[in-house]
Amino acid sequence: MTYHSVEEILSEKKNVLARLDDRLRTVDESLLRLRVQTDAWSIADILEHLVLAERAMLLLIESLLRKARTISEQENPSPTFEVALDDVIERSRTAKFSTPERFRPTDQAPIEDSLKELRELQAQLVGLRPRLEAADLTSASFRHWTFGPLNLGQWLAFVSHHERRHLAQIEAILESSGVRGVQS
Repeated sequence: MTYHSVEEILSEKKNVLARLDDRLRTVDESLLRLRVQTDAWSIADILEHLVLAERAMLLLIESLLRKARTISEQENPSPTFEVALDDVIERSRTAKFSTPERFRPTDQAPIEDSLKELRELQAQLVGLRPRLEAADLTSASFRHWTFGPLNLGQWLAFVSHHERRHLAQIEAILESSGVRGVQS
């Protein structure tokens, strides 16, 4: 997927979280903690993982934003905006990843707290929009533990990709449990 503006990336993030909220609004609490396999995460675990990961990604994005050059500082600012995650998305379609320990759920977080914090993290991310739009999103990067170096724009887009990937896992859990409802 290729994005052509910061607004497009942030809009995608808002849409994914709205779909997640809509999907979970009427799901029974016991189902949210159900593990379809002994070594699998429950929906509550996935939500807690999203909070842990997105909290870290927000801090990383803020750090990369401090390091990024502003467009006005560049000699030849690029007139186009393009952020692509095609390689990351392609690898994510088929691969199963082992999550680093610091992003693993504890099975202790209340579900409503996780959803509330995801909304708060999104609001903080959206609050960075003016600074993101004024920055060269390619001038600072950080290595992802699986996908290698990602620049600031790619990290920004990765937040919604990561959430979308886990929304698909939640959908699969609900479908395997026979729950029908709002589809993403």
